[in-house]
Amino acid sequence: MTDQADKRTFTVYLAPADIGDDHIVVAHNLSGLEAIKTALELGGAWGVHDWEDEYETFRLYRWRPHAKQWPKDGREPDSLYATVVKTTDRVRDRAVGMSMIVDQFLRQSRKYSKAHVETDHEFDKRLLHVAKRREVHRLDRVIATKLIDALLAEGYVVTDASYEEFERSADREAILEILLDVDRIELFVERNDEESWMRLIFGENGWDLVQDYTVDLGYLIDPIVEPLLPWKRDRAGRREGSDALASSPEIPPETERVPK
Repeated sequence: MTDQADKRTFTVYLAPADIGDDHIVVAHNLSGLEAIKTALELGGAWGVHDWEDEYETFRLYRWRPHAKQWPKDGREPDSLYATVVKTTDRVRDRAVGMSMIVDQFLRQSRKYSKAHVETDHEFDKRLLHVAKRREVHRLDRVIATKLIDALLAEGYVVTDASYEEFERSADREAILEILLDVDRIELFVERNDEESWMRLIFGENGWDLVQDYTVDLGYLIDPIVEPLLPWKRDRAGRREGSDALASSPEIPPETERVPK
């Protein structure tokens, strides 16, 4: 953004250690310089100095963080620079220069703060991505649990063909503990001396957890998976909406008031 003042707004946040935890928003809807200041001052370890040097045809902006509590590794903080073609509008020139410095800071902000800085737009996209990943994990868990419950109810025993963590097992909790801790796994299931097979891949779309299986298991797998297919869920949602409209009582039209 070198030709106009920076109109972006920023979010300062702390990232969670696990996808199941929420991001901690320190501040939202900040200007770039406000976001930098907020991130640096988090924990009280850093401050910042900035200078402006004016030359005949350009302005040079320098921005240097300084450590209030010197880092244990003794690193020198990097200075950031921006050169802007000089115009008669000094305020505009400074805004452009600071925008360039903000962009540089974003690329290396983790050097100075435990906080992350992103544009509000990028942060909103991040939250949307997290929500989608959580839904994938939820569907993975739902399908895997229902699948093991159905297999055990039908009298199957289950063998881990990938990691050999369990063999001919009917221990629901032990099987699920392994399944929900891996990215992919192949299982042999056995009943009445007949063996079948399936492959599960976690973390893709959720509803496609069961990637492949022998056809004889279709009678168990299809009723579990099909209601969760996105096109089936969309259709069910539209049908529920139509049913709700059809069952709602009609509102009688207002009677026209006849003047006396």
